Amino acid sequence: DNRVVLARKEGEELLFYILAAYKPYAGKGLDSAPIHMHHPITGIKRFYSNLVVFGENSHSLIEGTSPINYARIPISDTVGCNHPKGIVNVPLKEFGLEFVFFPNKQGFFRFDGRSSVDVSEDVRDLWDDIDFDYPVTAAYCARTFEIYISYYSTANSNYKHSLVYNVLYN
Repeated sequence: DNRVVLARKEGEELLFYILAAYKPYAGKGLDSAPIHMHHPITGIKRFYSNLVVFGENSHSLIEGTSPINYARIPISDTVGCNHPKGIVNVPLKEFGLEFVFFPNKQGFFRFDGRSSVDVSEDVRDLWDDIDFDYPVTAAYCARTFEIYISYYSTANSNYKHSLVYNVLYN
């Protein structure tokens, strides 16, 4: 699906648009309907055929296939992510599953389509060392089922540290 996403602020309204790609050979233009967001957008990630839209302290699921049926489903008003490069899509095709993992100050979360669960219990000691004033990035390796998280330490922010999270064993 080749769609363009646009977020903008109109007065006090935070609006999110999903635009159909322009197809000049078909004579079609852009179509969209505004989706009213209740938080500034800090990150967006694909989830199956939908989108997870993050704010610093909240996140929502955008479902639908056309402007007629786009819908914003609030997931959390207390858990969000302000590190967009730390949000990672994890397709477990072998099991017919897909997840979105993301970091925030409270922990490392797994979104399953309806709720987000803190999965950082096994790495709590290391998690408390992350300095969230600096960028947190993540990448998923499908061959090893591992998410590699890079961050700066609160003890020493002169160089990056790494944390490995195994999706299957945690």
